[in-house]
This record gives sequence, structure tokens and C-alpha cells, in this order.
Amino acid sequence: MSNTFHSALENLTGGPSRLVVLIDSSPLMALHRDNVATLVEHAARAGSPVVRFDAGHARGGHGPPWPLADPLPDGVDAAVIVTDAQDRGWRQRRFRAWVASVATRQPTALLHLLDRSVWSRGPLAPQPLRLTGASPSAPGARTPMTTADDAEDTAVPEGAALLPVLAFGPDSLAEWITVANGTGGIWRADAAVLPPDGARPPETVPWDPDPVSRFLAQASRGARELAVRLTQAPVNLPVAELLQRNLPHAPRDARAAVTEIAEVFGGDLVDPSHPLGDLDDPAAPALEFLPGVRRDLLGRFGDLSVMRSVLSSMAIEFKDCARVFQWLSRIETGAPRVTDLDGEEGLARALLPALSEMPGEYRRLAEHLRTALGETSADGAEHSTPPETVREEPTRP
Repeated sequence: MSNTFHSALENLTGGPSRLVVLIDSSPLMALHRDNVATLVEHAARAGSPVVRFDAGHARGGHGPPWPLADPLPDGVDAAVIVTDAQDRGWRQRRFRAWVASVATRQPTALLHLLDRSVWSRGPLAPQPLRLTGASPSAPGARTPMTTADDAEDTAVPEGAALLPVLAFGPDSLAEWITVANGTGGIWRADAAVLPPDGARPPETVPWDPDPVSRFLAQASRGARELAVRLTQAPVNLPVAELLQRNLPHAPRDARAAVTEIAEVFGGDLVDPSHPLGDLDDPAAPALEFLPGVRRDLLGRFGDLSVMRSVLSSMAIEFKDCARVFQWLSRIETGAPRVTDLDGEEGLARALLPALSEMPGEYRRLAEHLRTALGETSADGAEHSTPPETVREEPTRP
């Protein structure tokens, strides 16, 4: 992308622009830190201010109006929102109303960091529209996007904001800027329709109360396979990246790969009440599945050969990061006797459901980990997490 972002941003006004770049600072945006850093660098070179926002709960105290981290600079006449729209705040009416207000005041576009294939399943659900920007005769008086006059088949509620949703990259940004400047004519683009009160459109399918069923019905194939493998592991970014790379038919495209991870991390399987840990520590359960999800997915789709491969790959890759991974790397020579986990309790609990389903030394290691955790042990006693039968044949969700 090098200098192309810089050129696109400068072209908004033919010089240092009055464009503000609004960066989502939600925790899971860590998945996209490299892309975001590139855009921020070129925004600074083009003279475009960068303001971060938090899509989560409103904060108290003094400071800029929620959800902004800093006040918007004076003279801004266009905005670009950079996000993957995975934070649960994007589903909340108050935050969506704020986004609608931004898009109503000036031309605004959203640069989406995930693959286009998942947009329709997300909280924005953009639809293809024919849009037009400001009048070419008055380029200095920019107005928000509207539907083209001949778009009779498109019903946009009165007062609703139109938010073009663009694939992250300089080419789509440059195309939007052309239309925002009033020189692009009719523009076909995906756009979210946001009513001023932030209300979401009614659901088109019946609500399924079971989070596992919802996830399996909506997620991509790669995300489903990744979720099954992550039920054997601590949920963090290095582990997810390792397991995603080793998926059958793993996409080579970097955006498609990170999209599969984001589908799991921001999906219905993850417990929103679990305190977020260090996403970059391979031994830390930064996120946690809802109670019962690990057992459910292992019981439905667990396969001994795949489980052994997952445990082995983690042990080899991360053996220098935690003693539990070191023990796993030596499992074929016998299960070590564990006397003290020394801060690795969360990692041990994340591995227990899968280890308990494995034969031989894996199951013995699970018993040692239970003892070290102070949980009820085997030999006929009730386990804190009862074992389930694992299928011998590979089965994909």
C-alpha cells in the first residue's frame, strides 16, 4: 500500500485534507494492528488528524464526548471510520446512533478490515446501493451521500444516514473520495443504512438461543474448523494464528485468514463477561468460551488424530513460553508429575477438556493437572468436567 494511502488522503482537498480518520480502539482491533499502523502513518503525512473511539460502554467523568478519545478537530468536512465492526458496541443502539450522526453531518465512509464475505452477517449488514455525492458545481460544500435519483427500488427511511462500507485499502478509499468531491457521478457501492436512533433492522431468521447452533449456522467453514481446534487451547492471538495456518484449505490471503480468527474471537461462542487478558501471550487464555462450549464442540466434532496434531503443534511452537507446553512436548516419554502450576492455572484449565478425551499419557497428564488445580480427580470420582466420547473419524462442522 506504501504511498497510495497518502495520495488518496491528500486528494480529498488537493492538499492537507480536512478529513478525520476515526480508528476503532476496541480490544479485538489488535488483530489488525499492522494495517491500522500503516493507515495512521499515511494519514499523518497527508495532514489528516487521527482520533480513536471506543465502541463499548459509555464512560463517566470529564473529557471528550463519548465515544471519542479526543475532541474532533475544527473544520473537518469528511470522515473515514476504520474498524472490523466485531465489538459488541456495534450492535448497541446508542453507539449506532452516534455513527449515524457522524455520517449525517459530513461525507463518511467505513473502511472494513474483514473480508467482504462476512459483511452481510455482521451488525452493519450493508446492501448494494447507487449513491451520489456533492454537486460538482460546489465542491467546497460537501454533503453526505444520498441515493441516486433513479434508485426507485431502494427504500431509505427518512432521516437515515448512508454509510458506504469499503474494503480496506487505498483503491476503494480513492474511489469514495472521488464521489465525495462531487466528480464521480453515480457510484455503485455497499452501504449501511443507519436510522438516526440507531435501531437495527428486524431479524430475518428466527433467533436461536443456543450460541453453538448460531455460530455453526452463520460462520464460515474456516471459522468453524478453527473454533473446534481452539476448544483444545488457550484462546489468544498466537495460538489462533498457528492453528489457523494449519487448517485444511487455509486461505493464503492475509485478510481472509484474519477474518476467520475475528469470526471466532468476536462471535457468539466467546464469553463477553470474561476479563480480557493478554492477546499476545500464547500461554494466556485472553478470551474464554461460554460455559459448555468446549465440551459441546469437542463432543460433536472432536477427532483424536486432529486433537493430537493440535496439541503437538502447540507444544512444539510454544514450549519455551510455559511449563505446561514443555510437558506436552515430552508427552510421548511419559506424563510428568505436576506439583505446582506457578501461574499457569488458566492454561491448564484451557487444555483439560481435550486432554481428558485423549488416551494414555494425555489423560494421565490431565489427572496431574487436576490434582495441581485442586479439582476432583479420577478413579471413579466425579470430574469437574465430565468426559465425552470423541469420534475416531474426522468430522467437519
